[in-house]
Amino acid sequence: MDYLLQLFKSVANERRLEIAELLLKEGELPIEEIAEKLKIPLATCCRNLKALEKVYFVSSRRKRGRALYKLNKPDKHIYNIKIIDMIKIRNQKKASRKR
Repeated sequence: MDYLLQLFKSVANERRLEIAELLLKEGELPIEEIAEKLKIPLATCCRNLKALEKVYFVSSRRKRGRALYKLNKPDKHIYNIKIIDMIKIRNQKKASRKR
């Protein structure tokens, strides 16, 4: 399957968008904290992060036995720039509706 199609399919999910928004706002976070902040089960969080990691939208590393996740650098993954821009626009629209 085409990489761009896989990427769009991976981020076309409300839960994964919430994860991306959180990582965009907060930077690198442990999986437990992501699950806690989004009020979702750890298994759900893990499954969605793995889907995003598979298309190089997020990356992980281990530190002291904990999995830490962050958005991948857009300069290495050019499509991520546009998706991150769309997430920022989505956040701005959500914020303006709250006012």
